[in-house]
Parts: sequence; structure tokens; C-alpha cells
Amino acid sequence: VVEQHGGTVDASGYVTPTDRPAKAVDGDPRTAWLVSGHVVGQHLVIRSDHDQTIDHVTLQQWPGGAGDRSIAQVRLTFDHGDPVTAVLDPTSFAAGGQTISFPARTARQVEIEIESVNVPSTTSTNGVGFSEVGFGDTRIRETVRLPLDLGERAGAAVDGHRLDVVLT
Repeated sequence: VVEQHGGTVDASGYVTPTDRPAKAVDGDPRTAWLVSGHVVGQHLVIRSDHDQTIDHVTLQQWPGGAGDRSIAQVRLTFDHGDPVTAVLDPTSFAAGGQTISFPARTARQVEIEIESVNVPSTTSTNGVGFSEVGFGDTRIRETVRLPLDLGERAGAAVDGHRLDVVLT
């Protein structure tokens, strides 16, 4: 069972389990939420566990190589206020990311949708995404735990049998 603390984060998809949505809001720029294939329309939804007044969001893209795809434009939709469209520039790859400013609003949720992608060559198929998204003071920590009711659910069928749980 995966539990999220500090809020929740979901996405339309991700490449591998190590590229899960929570990796974009964990405070570690060495991890990221990544999507691949047809990425336009893919989105990340961050829900804080509390309302906050914000006037900017920071977006730090996962670094790629010179011939790799990158996110060119995003649309930010909040639970209150008008959506914000932002063109990403080279600062979105720098430590701390690119600051997207807008009129102050109170929000608990932001949805970040990829609207367009830079494709420098016809062979570019790399994954794109964000290593960090700054949305107010929201930091989401994921923990994985064993199911609490595993023995109860199995019931009498496990009587007299050993139960082994293997984690990797």
C-alpha cells in the first residue's frame, strides 16, 4: 500500500515506477515525474492538504541531452482563478527551476498539463517531465507499507500455512 503525506499527487501516466508523480514534489531534484510517447496532454495534479495563497509556481524540468525533447509550454489550472499558460525557457532546467508568476490566489490544487514539446530531431523519443514542482509549501512524501488486513482477508484458508512476504 502506498501512502502519501502532505497532500496527494496523481498523473495521467508515467514511464516506470521510479518516475511516479510524487517524485516531482519530494524535494529531491535527482528524482522526477516522467512521461514518454505522445506527451502532449499528459498532466500532473498536485493537491495540498491545506489551502494556501500563492502568486507563483516553479517548474524544474528533468535534464535531457542536446538532441532530446523538452517541454515547451504548459497550462496551469487551479481550483480557483483563471488558468495560466506558460512558455518554458532554459531557466526551467536550472537548479530551482523557472518561476511562473500570476495574480495571487488561494488554492489547494494545481494541474499542470503539457501543451507543447520541443522536438530537436525526428529521432527524439526521450521521456520528459519535472524533477521538482514548487507549489506553495507543498511537499509530498510517499511511504510503502504492508496491508494491515492481509491475514484477515485470507481468513481460515491460511490456517496451518506459513505466510511469507517478500519486498524489493
